[in-house]
Amino acid sequence: MGKNSPLIELHGVSKSFGATQVLHSIDLCINQNEFVCLLGPSGCGKTTTLRIIGGFEAPSEGKVIFDGVDVTSLPPYKRETNTVFQNYALFPHLDVYDNIAFGLKLKKVSYVKREKVKKRSPLDSYYNGFFFFTTRKNHGGIPKVKKHRNFFDLLDRFFFPFRRLVKKISKKEIEERVQSVIKLVNLEGYEYRNVAHLSGGQRQRVAIARAIVNRPKVLLLDESLSALDLKLRKEMQYELKELQRDTGITFIFVTHDQEEALTMADKIIVMKNGEIEQIGTADEIYNDPINRYVANFIGDSNLFPGKVVDSHHVYLDDHLFSCDETLIEPGTNVDLLLRPEDLDIVDPEKGKLLGVVDNIFFKGVFYEVDVILDDTERLITIHTTDYIPPHSRVGISFENEDIHVMEQM
Repeated sequence: MGKNSPLIELHGVSKSFGATQVLHSIDLCINQNEFVCLLGPSGCGKTTTLRIIGGFEAPSEGKVIFDGVDVTSLPPYKRETNTVFQNYALFPHLDVYDNIAFGLKLKKVSYVKREKVKKRSPLDSYYNGFFFFTTRKNHGGIPKVKKHRNFFDLLDRFFFPFRRLVKKISKKEIEERVQSVIKLVNLEGYEYRNVAHLSGGQRQRVAIARAIVNRPKVLLLDESLSALDLKLRKEMQYELKELQRDTGITFIFVTHDQEEALTMADKIIVMKNGEIEQIGTADEIYNDPINRYVANFIGDSNLFPGKVVDSHHVYLDDHLFSCDETLIEPGTNVDLLLRPEDLDIVDPEKGKLLGVVDNIFFKGVFYEVDVILDDTERLITIHTTDYIPPHSRVGISFENEDIHVMEQM
């Protein structure tokens, strides 16, 4: 694989279950050492995409390329991936140590390739012994030896070129690798505890440790935090991100939770109805959504119909506002996005928009204020740290760069 080549590529990947098509010609590139989130609502195709990458589902059309090699038809165990499932799939009869070590105890690694032992193969040893015995016993046995040698050459040609000498991982190496990941996931002191006696977060760590101890290039996580309570889920978000940085493994994480994706991901892939809507960093997805669907799905939003006047001006209803430069053609109908946290409540005479407070809700660190705008009676939401009494007449202020202009789709 080249230095800047993607680690994983999907080319025109589609998937159908019977008459229902769940993926529509997906094209996707994932680089090495990235934390990638597949984000979308239930039924959007994110888990199917993950399963195709892992080899648990075969695409109906298209190719899966891994490290420059077409792996479309390869089963999961022949791909350099490991998976953490939603239910963790731990062995209840094994303790933490043995759960983590289970795969290592079964794994066999290449000891030396056939090319390196060509002259010392078992056939060579057998032939040398046979030659010595036969010629010593009877000098007339040389033609017989040549006949056997032809047989050995034939057998060697068809059998041994496909063989590798393999060995099991030593107990010492297993111990070192298991203890290393136990320390990495903060489970020191729990090695010999039964997994049934662990908390949800601890079981999650065991499942992750078992997956990374094999040193895969890619770790697949299918909504792995969904069973945890809110506080623990937030803690695990930071732990997963730190773990990904420490190991250098590419993480592909499936979630419907926007906050999880924004917190952890280097790259977010927003999906809808089996198609990719937008790919970008958390900042790009949140601050520059490509369309109304992405804007609504990522965070709170105020969306209004508008029209482009020129590269720096738009109409919102009958009001002309300045905005950051847009490349959309003048006269085009667009959607205008204003994030609640970008808006300020001010005195009516200072506001760009005017309205009356309809409702106010306490959200812990801020108040969510709903304002009905004058004339249009549109509802706009503002996040503020100040309590604004219902029925108060207010102005709403914002900066030019706070207006995000999107083509209607």
